[in-house]
Amino acid sequence: MPRETTFTKAMVVEAATRLVAESGIQALSARNVAAQLGASTAPIYASVGSIEALREAVIESATAQLRAYTLKPWSERPFLNEGAGLVVFAREQPRLFALLFLTPEIAAESVPKVYAHLLADMTGEPRFSKLTVSERDAVLERMWFVALGMATLAYSGQLRNPTTHGIVTELLEAGLVLIPDAVARVRGKKP
Repeated sequence: MPRETTFTKAMVVEAATRLVAESGIQALSARNVAAQLGASTAPIYASVGSIEALREAVIESATAQLRAYTLKPWSERPFLNEGAGLVVFAREQPRLFALLFLTPEIAAESVPKVYAHLLADMTGEPRFSKLTVSERDAVLERMWFVALGMATLAYSGQLRNPTTHGIVTELLEAGLVLIPDAVARVRGKKP
């Protein structure tokens, strides 16, 4: 008699995340995840309980993948790495990017969480440690607009220079102008 294969929750979530990365969130179903695993639907429900729970786990998995991208050393500047990581994630994982940023009901929760992580990371970076909370928030907001815009272009295949070097260079050049301007505006030194 063949031995029964056991699927852990982690295996099911990994398969579901892979499915969403390949086909989008609309493809998430017990049957499709089971096909990814080469199993029946029973292990899906046994390990995660419901499709809604699996959906939440996929969102958490996609968020963790994005976080890993933002922590990679794309350059020697940690803050720049976070923006570059966001854009590279959109380029390499477009359906996961769409899940987190372009699906309104999911973005309403995921975008503020991602922003909060970035702000917290920025607080620990020596380059920004002397800035006030308002100044850091102004800097992050400006660079968030640029990075998210670039990420959206990368997602749609419209980024002019989609290489990692090009992404880092564009973000660095934008930051050299926007960061001092944001700080000056908060300090009241610019109209």
